Amino acid sequence: MNIFSWLYDKFIAYTPLTTALGSANSIVRAYPNVVSTLPIVALIEANNPNSYFVENQPLADNESLDVHVFTSFNVPTSSISQYVDNLMKSLLFTRDMSQDMDDPSTKVRHKVMKYSRHNIVAQDLI
Repeated sequence: MNIFSWLYDKFIAYTPLTTALGSANSIVRAYPNVVSTLPIVALIEANNPNSYFVENQPLADNESLDVHVFTSFNVPTSSISQYVDNLMKSLLFTRDMSQDMDDPSTKVRHKVMKYSRHNIVAQDLI
C-alpha cells in the first residue's frame, strides 16, 4: 500500500489547487533544493508506520505528511494553503501544525503544514 503516491495523485488531480498554482507541475514530491519558479507545493512523507496487525501481517498504516508552500514574498501563502487544507480534510487527514517560515533575505514566503491520519487500509486508497 503506497499512501504517499496516492496522496500525490490526489494533489495533482485537485483542480482548485492546480489552478491556483498555474500547473500540476508546481506540486513536487520532495523538498526543493532551489526555489526558482514560484509558487511550489512540496509534499514530504514524514512517517508511514504499520499500525494494525493480524497474525503478524500489517493491515493498516498511519501516515504523516509535511506540506510546504512556497510563494513570492509579495504573495501570501494563505489561499494556496487553504486549498491544501480543504483537500486534506476531504481525505480525512488532521492538520497537526501550521507555521509560517518566511525568509525575507530570499524574498520567499514559506508555510509548512503537518498532517496525519491513522489506520489507513487498502480500501481507503480508492
